[in-house]
Amino acid sequence: MRTSLCLLVLVLGTLPLAAQPGRRMFPARNFPPDIVPQNVINRDILRLGSSHVSVDFENDRARVLRLTLAAGESIPIHDDRAGVFVCVAGCRIRFIKPDGQSQDIELKAGETRWMPDARHATHNIADTPLEVLYIETKRPQP
Repeated sequence: MRTSLCLLVLVLGTLPLAAQPGRRMFPARNFPPDIVPQNVINRDILRLGSSHVSVDFENDRARVLRLTLAAGESIPIHDDRAGVFVCVAGCRIRFIKPDGQSQDIELKAGETRWMPDARHATHNIADTPLEVLYIETKRPQP
């Protein structure tokens, strides 16, 4: 009983200090701390819940994604595995990295391009709808 009373007095005595704006016991802007840094978390495009992406095929070596975007539409930042980008209809697309750098790609229908692993947002900069197949490679499981 005596220990409980001492702890109660101690806690009640520190409350006025914690309530003062300049006297926080921890920096509020850093609390709670990130257990896993945001740049490490894998942002799979399918986990974003986007209605713009569907799986056409998948096995243990590759995954084929179909991406459709209306003119001016975007998909937020996500992680792409290395793979082949196949433009089904003519496309003008902008990839925007987290640091703000961007890369514009313009391809005719049927043209392809190899894409390395990347974290970026995707934006259709054309005046027409975009349809792309993205054939991702899968790394072998150890």
